[in-house]
Amino acid sequence: GICMSAVDITKVKKFEQERQVHLNQLLQRNKDLEQFAYIVSHNLRSPLTNIMGLVQFMNIDQSNEEKEFIKQSIQLSVSRLDSVVKDLNMILDVRQDLASQESSTVNVINAVNRVVLSIENQIAESNAIVNTNFELGTMVYAIDAYIDSIFLNLITNSIKYAQANVSPVISITSEIENDFLLIKYQDNGIGIDLDKFGDQVFGFYKRFTNKSEGKGLGLFLIKNHIESMGGSIKIISKPQEGTLFILKLRRVIEAIS
Repeated sequence: GICMSAVDITKVKKFEQERQVHLNQLLQRNKDLEQFAYIVSHNLRSPLTNIMGLVQFMNIDQSNEEKEFIKQSIQLSVSRLDSVVKDLNMILDVRQDLASQESSTVNVINAVNRVVLSIENQIAESNAIVNTNFELGTMVYAIDAYIDSIFLNLITNSIKYAQANVSPVISITSEIENDFLLIKYQDNGIGIDLDKFGDQVFGFYKRFTNKSEGKGLGLFLIKNHIESMGGSIKIISKPQEGTLFILKLRRVIEAIS
C-alpha cells in the first residue's frame, strides 16, 4: 500500500519571511547610524565651520561691502544647515512611519497605475511612454505607500534625466525568483557612469549630473524603502545607454489547494 501525507508550510514560510524582515531592519538601523554619523561629520560640519569662521571676521573692522558679503555668506550657510536638518528629519519620519506599519499584500501593477495617474500631466508633457508586463507576478508583501514612493521616484527620475530630444521610454516587467518577485525597471535615459560613481549611486545627497535640479535623495530613499521591507535593489547602467533597476521584493506565495 501507499501512505501519503501533506503539510501546509505556508504559515512556516510566512513566519520565516517575517523573521528575515526583522533581521534586515536591525541591520538597516546599524547602516542608518553609520550613514547619519557620516552626514553629521560632513554635511552638517561644513556649513557650521563656515559660520564659525565668518563670525570671527565680524569682530574685525570691515568695510560696509565686506560686512554685507559676510552677512550674505552666513545666511547661505545657515540655509544649507537648515536644509540638511530638514532632510534628516524627513528621513527619520519615514523610518518611524515604517516601524509603525506592518507589511501587507500589495498589487504592484495597481501601484504603478496609481503613480502614472498622479503624474499624467508630467508624462504627457515629456511624451513619456510607460510599458508594463506583470504576467509572471504582481503580488508582494510590502507597504503600499512605500511601493508608490519607489515608483514615483523612479518614473520622475526617468523623465528628468531623459536624453536630449529623445522621449522617455520606460519598461517595467516582473519575474519570479524563489520567494521573491523581481521587478525590472528599464529606461532609455542618460544613464550613469558606474565605473566612476558605482559606490555612490544610492548615497545621501549624491547627484551625477547638472541636467536637472534635485537634492540627490530619490535613490537613497528608494534603497532604504526596499531594504527595510526585506528586499534589495541592483543597478545596471552606462552613459547614454539608459538604466536598469532590478528590485527584489518578497512575493506572495499562494497555497496550493
